[in-house]
Amino acid sequence: EPGPETMTTRRRFIQALAALPPVLAYRPVWSQAKADPARLALVIGNGDYPSSPLGNPVNDARAVSALLTQAGFTVDSLLNATRKEMTAAIERFGNTAKRSDVKQIIFYYAGHGAQLEWRNYLLPVDAIVEQPEHMKQRCVDLGLLLGQLSGAKEKTHIVILDACRNNPFGAAYKPEQKGLSQFDAPVGSLLAYATSPGNVASDGEGANGLYTENLVR
Repeated sequence: EPGPETMTTRRRFIQALAALPPVLAYRPVWSQAKADPARLALVIGNGDYPSSPLGNPVNDARAVSALLTQAGFTVDSLLNATRKEMTAAIERFGNTAKRSDVKQIIFYYAGHGAQLEWRNYLLPVDAIVEQPEHMKQRCVDLGLLLGQLSGAKEKTHIVILDACRNNPFGAAYKPEQKGLSQFDAPVGSLLAYATSPGNVASDGEGANGLYTENLVR
């Protein structure tokens, strides 16, 4: 437990930090970086759902894509993607990630997501789900992505899921459990949820979802 002298030093440090002029505060300033072949990203933002539209995922995906591009990532970005488009992009992403010169890999998804039998599904904008089997047939199993990443050895993977909005299928179908299920990540991976497993996240009241707004900041 810190003693009086340590506590006084900490207070003085905090007071001195607070007194610094704003120009000296730490704020990362990035210019447009040259694309680095070692950095690869796939960004997907789905909001144009017929029965349960979302206002912010497209803006979220654009913001994250811009941020990663500034950081030197080669970014493949999909907006309001169908199942066919999502599947093709994930397979293309996985194949590129296996190249020896790729070292840092980021997957970001904003939109509707749902769980079924401990598996997680990302919802394309063309998915019509009225029963559990439709989720398996018409949505994108997150296992497809994780399977692709598990084959890319000795790399750093980051998977960001801002994908737990409420009522993903509108009135057509209600999953037994909310949000996404907890799952194991491949070796060398970091998984970031917008909320805890089994819960839902806010779409936000501004131009971005609450989670991504703070993530980008």
